[in-house]
Amino acid sequence: PLDKQDRAGLVTDFAVKKGRSDRVLIHLSGTHGVEGFAGSAIQSAFLRSSKSQPWDPSKDPTVIFVHAVNPYGFAALRRTNENNVDLNRNFLTDEERSDRLSADPNQHGYEDFDWYLNPTYVPGYFDVFSIAGVVLQRAWRGEESTRKALLTGTYHRKRGLWYGGDKLEPSAKLLPETLTSILGGARGLAKVEKVILVDAHTGLGPSGYDTLAVPEIAVPLAKEIFCSESDHVVGMGDGEMVGYDELVGDVGVGVLRSLFPRAAVAVPVCHEFGTYPPLLISIVMRYENAATHWAPMMRSHAALWLRDMFYRVSSCDWRRKLLDHGGMIISDALNFLK
Repeated sequence: PLDKQDRAGLVTDFAVKKGRSDRVLIHLSGTHGVEGFAGSAIQSAFLRSSKSQPWDPSKDPTVIFVHAVNPYGFAALRRTNENNVDLNRNFLTDEERSDRLSADPNQHGYEDFDWYLNPTYVPGYFDVFSIAGVVLQRAWRGEESTRKALLTGTYHRKRGLWYGGDKLEPSAKLLPETLTSILGGARGLAKVEKVILVDAHTGLGPSGYDTLAVPEIAVPLAKEIFCSESDHVVGMGDGEMVGYDELVGDVGVGVLRSLFPRAAVAVPVCHEFGTYPPLLISIVMRYENAATHWAPMMRSHAALWLRDMFYRVSSCDWRRKLLDHGGMIISDALNFLK
């Protein structure tokens, strides 16, 4: 990983397969930078396989693949962007951002875990006392309360994990602007009747198991859409997504509500593919974040460790399952939109 990026050379790619103007599938990779390897693999595999498949633009939906929503994080092997902002907590309305910035920083308990999440030193591999402390804290608060405290993030600690930012980030502006241009401006957006947005992520859940997280109100429809994996569909706050029900600013909801407010069907899907246990991932995330801010000479090693947490490159079985399930999600979405 390179720590001094030529940011002008970093780009977000948009691949478009033209189809019906009233049916659209949007598939994102790299919203969380270093997680982009998985989404990119799914996109590449679909593009290769689709070459041999018939495509009728008058019947098939328009498909848009967005590669590297967060190009800096992808290149530097960070989950966040160049400003340490988590883009999946940055897609806020002005009112939502104002509410978050003016709210109690410890509204959901994030500050209670600051000592663990954001040390001002690089913790050792086996930071036993801190790990034991957070395990005891979780036992006292309960699993749901602990996850909510961590995952809703912070809008006040600029060097903290899960920092949502104090303004809309450039990448968060670029995505809806480019999608608007691709789809023909305001008139083109108004033609869209059905749209599905799938945002590919890794890390959450058992290794090799995928979760399709949607807003609670969209669960019945999502089970119909993703019929091959209907038992993997959960609402925000349920199953593997416990603690996410208070999260705001995620990219799927933000893009769909800003571009397609009148669409009859608009379903944002967070597609999570499990890698390692949450505690281990949190240990590596805090190590990489601390190295970035307090010991840059250690960041390259930390970044590689972080990459391996979110993409199990050495596991052929994991990578096969990723492509199989990622392909099924795209196929189900296309069949529904047809």
